Amino acid sequence: MVDTAVYLLDDSIQTFYSDIYETQENLLETALLKLVTKQTTTLLSMDTKSGASQENYQLTTESGTYRLTDLTQFSTQQKAQEQVETFDDWENTLVKRGFYPMVQAFLKSLETRRTDGLRQDNVYLSHKICTEMLKQTVKKEHAIKQLVVSL
Repeated sequence: MVDTAVYLLDDSIQTFYSDIYETQENLLETALLKLVTKQTTTLLSMDTKSGASQENYQLTTESGTYRLTDLTQFSTQQKAQEQVETFDDWENTLVKRGFYPMVQAFLKSLETRRTDGLRQDNVYLSHKICTEMLKQTVKKEHAIKQLVVSL
């Protein structure tokens, strides 16, 4: 979820907010992430509570709102017009997540021994964001425990 959003953003991330909810068995139940750049606000959610494993991406810019649901439905809304594209559920995950061009560029760079066509500037950023999300979750859990103890 995070890697797709970071890859698709064309601007540096200015701020982000996240929240993770776990089951009593410490399994992921819901993850929410908001990324803000100069031009774009991105809202991401992952919901495994019902067992459906839903993923939702929403990017909002001045030119429109773009939504990707479960990697199978992409909608573009500009003013009063909405356009919807659907992908076969069996569509290659690399294509649906937008990584196919990146893989092709990497393979070409191996053939030509040139790296100028690669979009790898922020390759570790998604991992850093995930780490920060987990740190925020631990801090939140610690604060809740402290609150319960003080009551």
